[in-house]
Amino acid sequence: MLADNRSPLKAKTGDIAPEDIIVEPGPTDLVPGPAISELSGAGLKVAVEGGKLAIKQQKIIVYAGEVIKENIAGVMGKLGITPMKVGFEPLAAYDADSDKVYSNIKIDKKKTIEELKDSAFRAFGFAVNRIYIAKETIFHLFARAVREELSLIKFSDKTSKPQDYNTNAKEDS
Repeated sequence: MLADNRSPLKAKTGDIAPEDIIVEPGPTDLVPGPAISELSGAGLKVAVEGGKLAIKQQKIIVYAGEVIKENIAGVMGKLGITPMKVGFEPLAAYDADSDKVYSNIKIDKKKTIEELKDSAFRAFGFAVNRIYIAKETIFHLFARAVREELSLIKFSDKTSKPQDYNTNAKEDS
């Protein structure tokens, strides 16, 4: 929860871009003037529409991991782009009950949820295969029993022919 509640922050010169920073096409609140050359200097295609500047084409102005230059930081500030995050990132935790310190506790929430889903799916399959009776497995166990019963009925109907196994015994005697 602490890591999820970080606030957006404007980029400064020298910051490292956490991800690709993309400027989408569309109108801005900027009036024509020096802003035209600043936006163009960042590689953006601009035009005047309705007395305001408009971005004409999508453009990645900084790639993930690159250092943010002064002119790019200025453009992002004018366009209201806040790529940086500020907040509390836990590095360690202390458990008073067990008197243990846990370090390197970065948790990838999406990955953890996917791992939990996968584990639950595999545990369910294991429980059904081991014929573990619980409210979560009983329906599947009954369905499996019915399928197996139907298979046995079909198999026995195809292979059952009246045979007198005692006939051979009488002939041998």
